[in-house]
Amino acid sequence: LKMASPKAAPSPRWTTLQAERKQVVPPLPRVCAELNKVLPQFVEADGVEPRPELYPEYASLLPIFLRKSEKGSTVASEPSAPRSPLRVGIVLAGERRSLPAPPVNILSGIIKYLSVAAPGSTLLGFHHGPTGFLEGRCRELVKDEVLENMNQGGWSLCSYGTCSPGGFTKEERKQDIELAKGVCETERLDAIVVIAGPRDLSWAAMLSVALPEVGCSTTVVGVPHSKNLNMHVPRFMAVTLGFDSARRMLGEIAGNICVDALSSKKYWHFVRCGEDALTMEVALMTRCTTSVLTVEGRHGSDFEEERMSLLDALQKLQEIIERRRKIGRLSGVVLLSSHLIERLPEMEKLKRELVEILGDAETLAKHKPPTPQEVERRLTPDVKEMFKRLPRNVRVSLMYERDANGQPMLPVDLEGERILGRFVHESLRAAKSSASIAPRFHNVELMSNAPLPSPFDCAFGYALGHTAAALVCAKKTFYVASVANMHQPVSEWEPCGVPFSFLHPEADDLNKSHRDRLEIQKTGWRLRTNLVEVYRQFRDAWAECNVFASPGPIQFDGGGDVGPMTSRPFSLLAEHVSMSELKQMIQPRVDLPQPLKINCTPPIALDVRCYENLS
Repeated sequence: LKMASPKAAPSPRWTTLQAERKQVVPPLPRVCAELNKVLPQFVEADGVEPRPELYPEYASLLPIFLRKSEKGSTVASEPSAPRSPLRVGIVLAGERRSLPAPPVNILSGIIKYLSVAAPGSTLLGFHHGPTGFLEGRCRELVKDEVLENMNQGGWSLCSYGTCSPGGFTKEERKQDIELAKGVCETERLDAIVVIAGPRDLSWAAMLSVALPEVGCSTTVVGVPHSKNLNMHVPRFMAVTLGFDSARRMLGEIAGNICVDALSSKKYWHFVRCGEDALTMEVALMTRCTTSVLTVEGRHGSDFEEERMSLLDALQKLQEIIERRRKIGRLSGVVLLSSHLIERLPEMEKLKRELVEILGDAETLAKHKPPTPQEVERRLTPDVKEMFKRLPRNVRVSLMYERDANGQPMLPVDLEGERILGRFVHESLRAAKSSASIAPRFHNVELMSNAPLPSPFDCAFGYALGHTAAALVCAKKTFYVASVANMHQPVSEWEPCGVPFSFLHPEADDLNKSHRDRLEIQKTGWRLRTNLVEVYRQFRDAWAECNVFASPGPIQFDGGGDVGPMTSRPFSLLAEHVSMSELKQMIQPRVDLPQPLKINCTPPIALDVRCYENLS
């Protein structure tokens, strides 16, 4: 590590690396780096149409960019000048089952901006997310305490939680609205900043619409974070906070597994990473043997061929294993998405048939349920085979457990990589194939939950904090902080605000159940078109040849440098660079050597070029 500042003795709380990291101030976009000279203002974006479908109260809102104050510009906020001190509530939210990405440097950015734009402001941190907010459990966040956690993560400042189950219409959340109004009045809050994923941002959007209607003037601002890239707004929100740290951590682990596959030469590794976007990112970073995704054949999907059945997936993997066996390669690495088993077409059909056979939860409680063998005999042939192969605990859960909607429920700790790997192993044995495998299983998804943030995420979170504070000072309710143009150097990044309505898909892609519940849909399954095409270019070559890459651990430069453009997430670059440039970044083209000529009788020429350059 190259550190700009002299090394300091770490406190008992921090390791040497953490002590060095918290001394580094991340770089900022130019518009935020010069706050002492003039405060910036918001300008409406050009070439964008409003989205009035879901929130008619804010039908005319457009995305806005943070710009330097200039005479003659059309601004969307009041004249920039230091404001009187503000009281800002901070709510850290996320679903506990997924362990959301840490809010790295967001609070530091908010405090830094408010210290200039509204000196003397107070930050109140609410414990346990929306639930703690509605109960009024809070404490003041001191500036020194917040800055002490620079570049570390941020969960230690406030514990997180999620909102209660249900939809997000005002009728369903009447109690939440009344409680929120009471907390805002009791604590005299000028604004609430909700740092959350899609579900809890839906709750924040509901509050921003409902609070003015009950006479509460508190501004509600959202800050998105998601390690699985579960939110995406073209042009304004290319990636989410936490995605880069997660992909780098998983790239390091999957790269180490690839190295092991090269050295052992006998194991097939089945690795579960995360949602499709994160899995695809790791696959491109490590050049794994193959990947199995859960992309559904929805409208607008550019990877519909990956919406395959279980038998199709097994056949695909079996063919790859046999092809590699013929050329002497007995090992490989398969990356698969989380929720792979849950989203198989056969699984959906199996659940429907089980409901027809067994009835709902009330029927199960009244009558003696049939045995698994009796259920098996009544299933149709295409799902019967999968039901027989599932582990016993999975079959029992599907038969006797029901979720809130009355559908058969899979175990919470379902191990998709273990099920798929054993299916492949059994299929090869049943076919009496010579390409038998020794499977090894890895669930690395949990390892990406809270790594030390990457330099890119450190700068990203710091910019998001400044943007959120600017929205608070301008009283821009119903907006989410974001940063555009992130393929450029940090100084050229463009802080912006995006209305909550833009986090929902276009009207044609909007899921009916999410539309009725006003819940923001997760987009971790959506892949960038260019990435899909590039992966198709390399897929067959990677299936046969060992061209694994090991990205290595996250490197943190003492100057806060986020690295060159080529080190940014491919999902970000796919919106700004051509396919040929993406291919060069993923697998650089090398200079082809001349064929090696061996002088012997008869002369033999050995061409090694195909192994040197697969691109």
